[in-house]
Amino acid sequence: MQPAATASPRTSLTCCILLTALAVLRLWPLASCGGACTVDFEALKGAQAFSVHLDSADTHLNTWILAWVQHALLTGPSDLFNANIFHPAPGALTASEHMLGVALPLLPLAGLDAAALYQVALIASFALTAITTFALVRWLTGSAWMSFLCGATAIAMPWRITELSHLQLLSSGWVPLIWLLTGRLLLEPGSATRSVSLFVALSLQLLSSYYIAYFTALTLPLLIAALWIAARPSRRNVAVTLLPFAAALVLLAAVSVPYLTGGIGTELTPKGKSLESVALSVALGHLAPRHLFAWPTSMPLHAGYALPSAILLLAVVGIVFTIAGGGRRTRTVGRAPASSGAIPAPDAANARAMAAGLLLIIIAAFVMSLGRHLAVAGTRVPLPAAWAAALVPGFENLRAPLRWGIIISIAAPPLAGIGLWHLRSLLTRVGAQAENKTARMPAVVLVSGLVLATCLWTPLPTTGHGLPDERDINAHEALKAMPEGPVAKVPWPLQADYDATLAARYMVAATSHWRPLLNGYSAYVPSSYDFLRRIAFGLPGPGAVAHLRRLTGVEYFVVHKRDMLPAELVSWDRAVFAGTVVTVYEDGDTRIYAPADGSGDGEWTDMLLSARPRPTTFAGLQRTALALPEGSGQLRVSAPRVIDLFDGGWMKTAVRLTIENFSAKTWPGLDIQTDGLVEARYTLESRNGETALRATAPLYTDVAASSTTQATIIVEGHISAGDYSLIVDLVQRLAGAQQPVPVKPAIGAVRIAPRTERR
Repeated sequence: MQPAATASPRTSLTCCILLTALAVLRLWPLASCGGACTVDFEALKGAQAFSVHLDSADTHLNTWILAWVQHALLTGPSDLFNANIFHPAPGALTASEHMLGVALPLLPLAGLDAAALYQVALIASFALTAITTFALVRWLTGSAWMSFLCGATAIAMPWRITELSHLQLLSSGWVPLIWLLTGRLLLEPGSATRSVSLFVALSLQLLSSYYIAYFTALTLPLLIAALWIAARPSRRNVAVTLLPFAAALVLLAAVSVPYLTGGIGTELTPKGKSLESVALSVALGHLAPRHLFAWPTSMPLHAGYALPSAILLLAVVGIVFTIAGGGRRTRTVGRAPASSGAIPAPDAANARAMAAGLLLIIIAAFVMSLGRHLAVAGTRVPLPAAWAAALVPGFENLRAPLRWGIIISIAAPPLAGIGLWHLRSLLTRVGAQAENKTARMPAVVLVSGLVLATCLWTPLPTTGHGLPDERDINAHEALKAMPEGPVAKVPWPLQADYDATLAARYMVAATSHWRPLLNGYSAYVPSSYDFLRRIAFGLPGPGAVAHLRRLTGVEYFVVHKRDMLPAELVSWDRAVFAGTVVTVYEDGDTRIYAPADGSGDGEWTDMLLSARPRPTTFAGLQRTALALPEGSGQLRVSAPRVIDLFDGGWMKTAVRLTIENFSAKTWPGLDIQTDGLVEARYTLESRNGETALRATAPLYTDVAASSTTQATIIVEGHISAGDYSLIVDLVQRLAGAQQPVPVKPAIGAVRIAPRTERR
């Protein structure tokens, strides 16, 4: 087999520069603001889109990840996974991707602030995708304009807008280079340099995202198999290809150990059958072109993983010619005379083999996108994804199998380039003037225009609320100058969407001081997080402050006044007056408080984090049955008169309880291990006496003997709108059963109404 034709270095360099400029232009609204803005996902996708609130939070999450990883690599690599969020949970970085493959190449830019660094990484992901796609198609076709066209389309594929908030997925630009190096190692004389390059590219790709790592690791063997069948390479060529692949997998496994053993465990720790199944029609619908031409004129945008119509058509042409044998087995190196009927391409056999491999990858990716099972005539047929979930660590946690459409969208432009090359070859053989540049130019312009017109070039709307927030800079500088200690940011809401929005911003803000942060955001959170968040709901009450102090050693409460109601700010003033907290900093937007009582610093932390059952609670109370006489206490309830009913019939509200304990025993109610705890049981009864909802809620406080205790519980569940009686009593949880506590229940009247009906 003859070596491939060598591309002009000057031409290739020029094309790479132009593709980089095109990537910057594609993201110009972001590139031009220098980190002072983010994508306005509400304008891009519509206010009612399911993922809008998460898109913004995920952007900030990935901004923090990139900054944290670089910070840890430069200051303490051994603490890489012990990130500064979700304090005091260990291994907090394992709550999400580590993105080492993104952070490492950008390490020279570690001096940039987190938002600017993220913008650079985002633009680099587009540029890298374009350049590596260009390189792959150039090797396969030998045509600069075909390669440039495919590189340009690679950055305009719809999936890149769909996943715009997920930098780890966008950073899949090494995949075309991995395919290129694999092809050259197997089909051409071996090269140690290429083998090392393949190891580096594979390592960076596998360490960028677990999703893309699974996609790459499970499909690359298919490409290797296709190329081996087509060319029967020598044993040496096979060895220099498989060795870097195996070494990169070993490196990935080593880095993944903390996800299995040392931390919160997100991607790799089993969490049940989270891998979904997807209907065949749904999977096909996500890949089908949305429009013949994709120049959107208005927002919102729903891109999905659709393949542009021209790319899909040309890819099909490449597949058809591959299956048909691709015409003659041309092995023309360099430029052939016009009269020969050949085209300037490296090796038709190589292109055909690579096209077969890419087709195999697309078929496998589509099957995997269907998830665990396929329903056929009422029967659930297990699919390869189910087998992978059983055999490959962490695969079952790929919650969105449709994301296999990403690998299909990466393979489509190179296949389209092969299809375009075959069409040009066919036209050349039937007499077209393909070697006459002047005559060929109109066709080149027309084809390029048609292809680019079907791709997605939607302008990206931005919002001016960039990070870090200038209103917080002075407060962060003041915090940095204070003695070390964990920080809790307020408000710390119980509502998941609101908490995600605020916590993600808190994380980016924390990159200015890197103090341990009780707050945090990720798709997975430690078991301690929700427990601490519900205790913090009682701030700035003395019980909540003392409990958080003992559980976490918190030293500072950073209160963002602009996000709080006036009455909430007054409660902090009262806490200062009562001697619960002291003010250590204040400006127009932010206050920083410290607990007035510095005792109990983290004395309960080990118990909070330990999974070993304990016979006593945090406060040393026994978990045995209380055995109380009748009339040992009573309850009073203070609930909203009208409770919002959200979409889907879900109701959630905070209810204040006043608990009077007439007995000489303290009732245990504060612990992360629930056995033996006293809980509130709430019942919602309709007017005709039917029970519409019944559940229990933790008190998050002990009820002292012979005293009155205030507690806040969360009442939530699916229910219909209407008038109800809210009945609250107490139960003790013992070995999974609920033992009634002999106290007088509290009864109140509430109305549950859709938010639109509230007056």
